Amino acid sequence: MARRSRGRCIAPEVTLPIGIGRCQGCPAIGIRWYTGDMTDHIDGRRRRFEHRRGEIVAAATAHVLEHGVGSLSLRTLARSVGISHATLLHHFSNREALVAEVVDAAIARALSLPDLEADNRPDPLRDIWERARTPHGRQHVRLFVELTGISMYSETAVRAAVARSMGERAQALAAGVARAGCPADEAAAMSAWVLSALRGLMAELLVTGDEEHADAAFEDLHRTVMDRAAGWTAQARHERPAGPPIPRT
Repeated sequence: MARRSRGRCIAPEVTLPIGIGRCQGCPAIGIRWYTGDMTDHIDGRRRRFEHRRGEIVAAATAHVLEHGVGSLSLRTLARSVGISHATLLHHFSNREALVAEVVDAAIARALSLPDLEADNRPDPLRDIWERARTPHGRQHVRLFVELTGISMYSETAVRAAVARSMGERAQALAAGVARAGCPADEAAAMSAWVLSALRGLMAELLVTGDEEHADAAFEDLHRTVMDRAAGWTAQARHERPAGPPIPRT
């Protein structure tokens, strides 16, 4: 309803979407109406937002890989990407939701495993270790360790993302050791043991910087795993059914 101030009529401004073809308005009653196609307007805005969402996640991932999650601020990130804080909140309702997507984008590659489906890798365990020790690999492992700690303190979305990453990695390695001959009923436990040992060694290396000690510990782990694998091979040979007898001449 309009109200008067010093003899002038002041009406609340209202926007009415109607399809006349151009933007019109009436200043006397404070009404503006958009006369174009509102569906096109909304869809265009949504497309721009969807394009920026990937850009936002990429920028946040680069930030946390370099500086950690603790320094991640929604307002700082919005400024670095060149968007408003309101636009950022359109994509991510809160900081935890954004961090959870960063987990899916970055931690999916943390301690990344070689392609275990390939049969041309003679020593995939050593491949994992060497990749994790590169500067790129250390960034991802460091972020994984930080997020693992954060996930223990009631951040539900982050905890779910870290748990999902752990589960996917464990399943991939379990499938790999099963193809290498590990009994099916032992593959899951073997995978959990190897991954936990690797993460612990990498965390110690990142904190202490003692590469000699970490490498020596890895070699001990590697030797133990190879001994187990040799046992699987021997057992498979023993259980293999004998071929038909060779006829005597």
